[in-house]
Amino acid sequence: MLTVTEVVKNYDPQSVRRLRKRGVDVDTTRPALGGVSLRVEDGQFHTLLGPSGCGKTTLLRSVAGLEHPDAGEIELGGDTLFSAARSVDLSPDRRGLGMVFQSYAIWPHMSVKQNVAFPMRAGRAKRPKAEVDKLVLEALESVGLADYVDRPATKLSGGQQQRLAFARAMVGRPRLLLLDEPLSNLDAQLRASMRLELKRLQRELGLTTLYVTHDQAEALAMSDVITVMNGGRVMQQGTPREVYDRPANLFVARFVGSPNLLPAKVDSGSGRRTVLTSVGPLVLGEAVPAGLEEVAVVLRPEDLEPRLATGAAGSPGTNELTGTVVTQSFEGECIRHIVAIGDQRLECRSGRHCDVRPGDEVVVSVPGRSLSVVDAQDE
Repeated sequence: MLTVTEVVKNYDPQSVRRLRKRGVDVDTTRPALGGVSLRVEDGQFHTLLGPSGCGKTTLLRSVAGLEHPDAGEIELGGDTLFSAARSVDLSPDRRGLGMVFQSYAIWPHMSVKQNVAFPMRAGRAKRPKAEVDKLVLEALESVGLADYVDRPATKLSGGQQQRLAFARAMVGRPRLLLLDEPLSNLDAQLRASMRLELKRLQRELGLTTLYVTHDQAEALAMSDVITVMNGGRVMQQGTPREVYDRPANLFVARFVGSPNLLPAKVDSGSGRRTVLTSVGPLVLGEAVPAGLEEVAVVLRPEDLEPRLATGAAGSPGTNELTGTVVTQSFEGECIRHIVAIGDQRLECRSGRHCDVRPGDEVVVSVPGRSLSVVDAQDE
């Protein structure tokens, strides 16, 4: 189990230069990590999700020993990797970790086999040749590259180079696998297939994994637990469904998915289960917690399907809003609609065979159980 406790990391000049080269506006008046704590259970796929400059890569590099925090502790399996209070800071080669970088970091002058074998033939933990050969073959078989053992690494395709990087990181069965946006350089179709492949490998090998990405689709599809970060702080931790369906604050609601957000006031006379919005009252699936009065209602477009106003009635327990389709776009697997309800515009989605057209008067069904609310003032 990986445990990160109150880790603080202030910006150093090198980090600031690296981020600004990527176009990130760095606020050096706050720390890169402002007392971050999290726990990754054994065998868990745990993702750090957030925008550029939020601190996710700094945290991953701190776990790897490539960054040196200013405060806090990092422990893995009961061993202390870093402790500011006890002056412990193990070097990367003594931490027992595997890592895949965004650029893959494949050695171009080596063959496939030599790339995978290198971590076991260098540094402190050198292994016998017979053991190395056996582990290399097993690793290459697991990623489908066993037929490319002697091929120069530069002769592999982008997807094959990525699988080679995974094999090299996993070959010694590391206690923790660190992945820093490893899919970002692939095209969309290959990226989607590699998500499934990487998740399969992680589960089959039982590898405890800490994954960094800014891609919410990756995080939702692959993770057991997601930690959403912003401004060097943890905004929410939970399962993909918890983070998506019940965002903890306005930042998470805006960052994960592309929801409609409606300002609202809680109607205390309804047992706090109704909120008053610009499109009318909306009945929720559960009561709003005490203490919240000014809220934002989170309406996911995929939960809002328009139908012609002359069509059949909606389901019981569903709010219904009447409006006009302003525009729409066909996107293959769905149709995206913009519906005007008074002065408000709502994005809705329907199945690809929906017969609603721009200009049609429609009814938008809003299931109360699909709605969530967040504090309108809590970013």
